[in-house]
This record gives sequence, C-alpha cells and structure tokens, in this order.
Amino acid sequence: MVVLGTAFGDIVGWDPRAPNDSNPSFVLRNGLRDGVQTALAVSPVEDQAWVVSGSSSGLVTCWDLRFRLPIVKIRHPNEARIRSLEARPGGAVWAAVQGNNEVALWSMEGRCRRKALWASPTKPLTSPASKNSNSVTSFFVLSDDNSSVDQAVITAGSDRRIRFWDLSHPRMSTIVTGAGAELISSPQLSYDVDLVDGVEVTVENYDVRPVETKSKETNKETPTSNSPRIENHNRPGLEPPALGHHDWISSLAICQGSVNGNWYVISGSRDGVIKVWL
Repeated sequence: MVVLGTAFGDIVGWDPRAPNDSNPSFVLRNGLRDGVQTALAVSPVEDQAWVVSGSSSGLVTCWDLRFRLPIVKIRHPNEARIRSLEARPGGAVWAAVQGNNEVALWSMEGRCRRKALWASPTKPLTSPASKNSNSVTSFFVLSDDNSSVDQAVITAGSDRRIRFWDLSHPRMSTIVTGAGAELISSPQLSYDVDLVDGVEVTVENYDVRPVETKSKETNKETPTSNSPRIENHNRPGLEPPALGHHDWISSLAICQGSVNGNWYVISGSRDGVIKVWL
C-alpha cells in the first residue's frame, strides 16, 4: 500500500497491484480548517493499522486505518508547524516542529510529550516570543532490532548541522558535522538533561566563539625563485569542497553497504548537494 498526503488535507491509500484506472483504496479527509497538511507517517510494519498527519498550525492527528476515523488529536503548545513525523511502535510519534531545532517524542495514548531534543540558545520548551528560527527538517530514528527501543536520533535542518542524539546516554550526544567549513570544538559543546513540565529535555549547549586567526601579513609567505609557488595551504590546485553543507539539509537517509557491511548516512541539501557519511 502506498499512502500519500495532499495539500488539501486528504490522506490517500493506493494499492500498487490494482489497475491504473481503479479508485484509491481509501481517502481520509482532514480538510483545511486545522491548517495545511505538512507531514505524514504510517505506523511501523508490525501493524500498519494507523497513520499520523501534521499540519501548519501544529496539529497532530492520528487515524485508525481499520475504521478510517480520527482517534487522537494533539496540538503543539506553541502551535508550531509540524515539519516531519515518524511513527514508532506502541503508539509513539517523533515530531520535528518549526523553531528551536525541536524534536519531541509524543505519546498518542497519553496525548503528551515524553522526551524532547532542543538545540537552541533559548530556554527549553519556551514560548514563541523567544523562538529561535532554526528548525529540524529531517531526522532518522535508530532503534534496537531485538527490543524496538529507540537508541538514537540523527537530525539535520536549516542550520546545516548534522547531530547525533544518544537517547540512552544523552550527554554523549554530539554534532557530527558543522555548517560549511565550520569546525566544531569539543570544549565548547556539551549536553544537559532537564525536566521541563514533566518532559525530559536533552539540551545542547554550544558556545560559539570567534576563532583567533593570524593576520594575512604574518601568514604571508614569499616564494623564492628556486621554490615552487605556495597556494592553498601548501596544496597546489583547486580548493577542496567544504566538509559540511552550505544550504538547508532537507533530507536524511541511512543505508548499509552490501560489500563491507558498513552503515552510511546520506544527506541532501536544498541546493542539490548530496553527501555520504561513514
């Protein structure tokens, strides 16, 4: 079954085995009263009995595919736009929302947030008045195959950084790569765990300080007639590409090599650049 969402709020299910001219298997109508549909996720392969959608007004709606009825509706406290969703076993949903690089684990049964990841200088779970504009636009959840317990979350977004959030040991989380040629300094980066309104929040503390560089005059080297021209830090030729992305990271994926068995993270940015990370 292929499940897709439309800009008018419909959730449509198509059976690839059916003839091309056949009607869709089901159509769930959200409408536009609660905002434009911006995200969609289907429950894990184990059941695939429900689907969850997110809107521009911060509403998360859970639909029962057996009876094709909305069973749970949750709205983000700040009505922040839902950017990305991933359904997990046990009726849990990870949701990335607009602002503060916030990603949270929501319980559909309890209708509340359980955990939150927060990479912003503003106060955790703050109001929109002090919101940071950076947002997570794509993420991937890593789980234990034996217990289906979420172990880590890889996130990326508008600040062009890729982060690894360790859910078992939050203080071991890190920034995998910075934006463009940005170099992340370990002494300036740390993670704390706070309890805010009953929600366990992993907060990133990143103290960005200007790096002292030598002036061009002191760094300048004058080549002699007997020595080759020194360019690009003693490397002749073109400058290599920057390690990180120069534009928003819009998509993440993970795959395993068929030859060596290594796992790779694939990131794609808004300017069309795709990078593969080992």
